[in-house]
Amino acid sequence: MNTYRVLRKTNAYTLFKIILCASFALVLIMTGRDAGAEDPVLKALIDEAIANNPEIASLRRMVKAEQAMAGTEGYLDDPYFRIELMDIPKDNPLDLTPGNAMLTRYTIGQMFPFPGKLPLKKEAAAKQAQMAGAELAFKTLEVQGMVKETYLEYAFNRESRRITDEIRETNSYMARIAEVRYASGIATQQDLIKAQLESAMLSNEAIELDAEKEALAARLKTLLNRTHDSALPEPAGLPRQRVSFDLSGIIPEATENNPLVKKTMLAVESGDLNQRLAEKNYYPDFMLSASPVQRDGGFETFDVMFQINIPIWQGKLQGISDGAYEARLAAEAELANQKNLISLEAVLSAINAQKADRMRILFETSLVPQSEMGLESALKSYQSGKIDFLTLLDAQRQVKRTKIEHLRTILEYGKAIASIEKILGRDL
Repeated sequence: MNTYRVLRKTNAYTLFKIILCASFALVLIMTGRDAGAEDPVLKALIDEAIANNPEIASLRRMVKAEQAMAGTEGYLDDPYFRIELMDIPKDNPLDLTPGNAMLTRYTIGQMFPFPGKLPLKKEAAAKQAQMAGAELAFKTLEVQGMVKETYLEYAFNRESRRITDEIRETNSYMARIAEVRYASGIATQQDLIKAQLESAMLSNEAIELDAEKEALAARLKTLLNRTHDSALPEPAGLPRQRVSFDLSGIIPEATENNPLVKKTMLAVESGDLNQRLAEKNYYPDFMLSASPVQRDGGFETFDVMFQINIPIWQGKLQGISDGAYEARLAAEAELANQKNLISLEAVLSAINAQKADRMRILFETSLVPQSEMGLESALKSYQSGKIDFLTLLDAQRQVKRTKIEHLRTILEYGKAIASIEKILGRDL
């Protein structure tokens, strides 16, 4: 009988080690891909979001609208045409044809802005259209980053659910060992109750993970402009590839190429154009007109008229000029602020990426293997009666926490890299 028990313990322990090693290997396979590998599921989702996201679609229309409006600048105002009937007879006052008047004057005229105003207006309108384009580029990167982060969290949820299921299987195996020990009279019923309680707690965590998965799927579908009853592809797993980047090169590139910075740069340039245009208001606009005169059915003379407006209300003009000047200074201050914020975001994202990468190496080379060895040792000690079942449960919980935190470091690294890519406006 004792030989049978020892053999059963040995076989159970060997089987447990096989299950534990296979589980961790499966997690590594499912959560990782070769460095440099591209996730086709994520790429397809990003392409779909860029094509269908309503915010991006709205800004595309706005860019076209701004470009169309910019095309209307740089032209003269419409000319005017006027007819004046003079000396209409009293006996036939309702006849307003040129033949009933003693004299008819036909006037055609055109307003001409002071030289330089029209080109400035056209250039300022073009800057507005370019600002709309920069806003579209920023929104595209923002949506792309949101899709990446949500997808990473979606993949993290899936792998966390897998680990939870594996721990539930391990817990069931431990419960069977406790049941055998209880039946043999070498363990208490409390061990069985603790195992059942732990199983219930793991089931509760699985329910929470399932609810979180549905919420993440709903967020992804909203970004993709899908209906909520549509199906999403399963993620290929958390990306494990590492990317190299130079923080000293990221900041200058970000402050030059980030679409939000470009938009603010364009706002500064537009403010400069508006200020120059406001200064042009101190100079008069011109009007030219010609008036052929019809008398007794024939055109014998014509008049020519030259007119200018006189900008004498200096208070109004000074207010317009001061407003344009302050708007330009505000845009310059906002540009400095945007560069500072982008630089800070780049530094923080780089720090987070480096921290997550170092922590991941620590988990993979030390913490995960040690926690598994601790569980194996605890199981062996429990079978030999050296520790109680609660200590064995603590070892199992430590394995679960360690594997989940290992996955979290991969998640945080991916999110930090996605943040850097959004800042730079390109993939690393």
